[in-house]
Amino acid sequence: FEEIFDIVALGFRPKPEPATYRAVLARLEAAPARTILLDDLERNLVPAREIGMRTVLVGARGPAPGADFAIGSLRELPAILPRLLA
Repeated sequence: FEEIFDIVALGFRPKPEPATYRAVLARLEAAPARTILLDDLERNLVPAREIGMRTVLVGARGPAPGADFAIGSLRELPAILPRLLA
């Protein structure tokens, strides 16, 4: 990992506050459309998706309206990467 963003590094602003995601994007100098957020809680993905990030719900047992993709485990990530990166 090149960087880890914990709650201390983000000024104690927790997910799913949109300001948290914007702070990470600014620090990385990354456009939302060129980023992917993986999380195990759909509520954390909704604001990220709203600001333009690609989102993956990990641990899902079915489709998730708040995420672009839903997978049961990280082992399934390679199968969706072509669509995720498209």
